[in-house]
Amino acid sequence: MAVATYTLGMGRKLFLSLSKLNEEFMQYLMTDLHQRFIGALNYNKPLAVGDVFRADNTKTYTVVSINDTRDKSKDVKSVTVIPVRETVNA
Repeated sequence: MAVATYTLGMGRKLFLSLSKLNEEFMQYLMTDLHQRFIGALNYNKPLAVGDVFRADNTKTYTVVSINDTRDKSKDVKSVTVIPVRETVNA
């Protein structure tokens, strides 16, 4: 089990325990543009800037930046995302 430390604004820290589910999954910490924590994501392929994905909370997001965590020994990255508006068919 990996423990990721993510520093939020104003010196606040968030500690997450992330289990290594499978070597096929990448683990990410999702934050919004204000660096507020949204959730943890296990994804079946590496994400890149511009990728669009649907998270476990059934919302769709676009990746705007990817940052390695400060602890390089962990396979956890943080991604800054923006929500994608769903179109409504009338």
